[in-house]
Amino acid sequence: LHIETKEQELTIIIANHVSRLDPFLLCTNMDWQTTKKLIPYRFMVSNGYMKRPIMRIFLKLVWWYPAYSYDESGKNMSLSHSRIFLERGETLVIFPEGGIHHKKFWIWAFYLNQKVEKSRLELFRIEKKNKKYRIEYRGTDRVQSYEDEDLLAISEKIFHKISHDEKAH
Repeated sequence: LHIETKEQELTIIIANHVSRLDPFLLCTNMDWQTTKKLIPYRFMVSNGYMKRPIMRIFLKLVWWYPAYSYDESGKNMSLSHSRIFLERGETLVIFPEGGIHHKKFWIWAFYLNQKVEKSRLELFRIEKKNKKYRIEYRGTDRVQSYEDEDLLAISEKIFHKISHDEKAH
């Protein structure tokens, strides 16, 4: 897979989620030129994985971070962490259909895309048929601006783009 990127662009990858292998499949299917531009990757992961001590150590070593992390006062810091990672040039990877509550993460992705200058959404569709995986690049999108009532329409459009087989429609 190859993604055209410009110098200094910041990337949020959004893909549908069909298995625990998705992050590895997505990264290993990028060509070398794309990988060099996008690394390091920051994967948002369900907190259930982060609760397992050995798994947590491994996930932190490979730069994954919890979907929900809280400061001492109980405030969820995941959106703030996501923005910091993105502004540092780290590629965010979000699978909104995973075990984490996906509507919130669509909104976070749109918010980050709108608020962080030079960021863009890269959309992928992962398909599993007969124990074989296929990854399709579905293009780039950008949320210029939105009102609260627009979020559902935007999320439906992007969700449809990554979750439906275009050939079947």
